[in-house]
Amino acid sequence: MRDHDHEISCNGILFYGAQTFAIHNLDPVERESAHQIFQLFKVEFEKKDPVHGEMLVSLLKVLIIILTRIGKKQVRAIDGNSQEIELIRRFNLLVDLNFRQQKQINDYAFELGVSAKKLSSTFKKAKLDPPLTRIHQRIILEAKRLLLFSLKSVTEISDELGFEDMSQFSKLFKKITNESPSQFKTGISERQSQEQQN
Repeated sequence: MRDHDHEISCNGILFYGAQTFAIHNLDPVERESAHQIFQLFKVEFEKKDPVHGEMLVSLLKVLIIILTRIGKKQVRAIDGNSQEIELIRRFNLLVDLNFRQQKQINDYAFELGVSAKKLSSTFKKAKLDPPLTRIHQRIILEAKRLLLFSLKSVTEISDELGFEDMSQFSKLFKKITNESPSQFKTGISERQSQEQQN
């Protein structure tokens, strides 16, 4: 949906690369709206006419608009105005784009045109993880992906993620996950071996 974000503004609210999933509670009206959309999806999947694909994209847009409204409303419900929600959204998007090069709050605050203090207080007011935690979560998520799905060494991954030396990377990884990158990779290999034996 990245190509359609200018229409629905969902990136940074529903979708961004942090480790945590967005969990939203639906009230009965919202639940019914979502249910109706899913029923339309089900009907449309069974059709094979020339506009089948366009209809599915349109339904997906409607569903994401509904979920984005819910997401924004729930952030607003924990004391955030529309400008603050947009600031959080833009920060999340910038982190997704720049976490390899930019690892300090000041870098993002400058791009967003606010002070680091304002950025931190906005997240605190919305009862969200601090901005620096979000940055670290995004780095570690990418590190885990590379450890799991690439043949790169820990040193190569550290370089790719923009760390000046591997010890900085390992220290952050252990702080967030309670294990070193090597231990994480070894643990995955051991679990895969056990699954193959079973």
